[in-house]
Amino acid sequence: MARTVVLENNRVRLVQYTTAAGESSDLHKHSDSIVFPTTEGKFRITTASGESKELEMKAGKPFFLTATEHSSVNIGSAEAVGFVAELK
Repeated sequence: MARTVVLENNRVRLVQYTTAAGESSDLHKHSDSIVFPTTEGKFRITTASGESKELEMKAGKPFFLTATEHSSVNIGSAEAVGFVAELK
């Protein structure tokens, strides 16, 4: 998973992500965030406590993500790209 910080200040951190089909991330933390997918995508999210859920992302449809610690895997058939705005 490629992550690029595109903007950061004392109130927000904006990260662009690119995740290939089948690619996974290590366990990591997010503060409250707004996720803005620019492509379609389907992920399996697993929390630090071991709970898993599938998350389907629609291109151009942002959503709010409460602060969390999780790992993820792109279970879709294509690369997923988007932005995460982490609130500070």
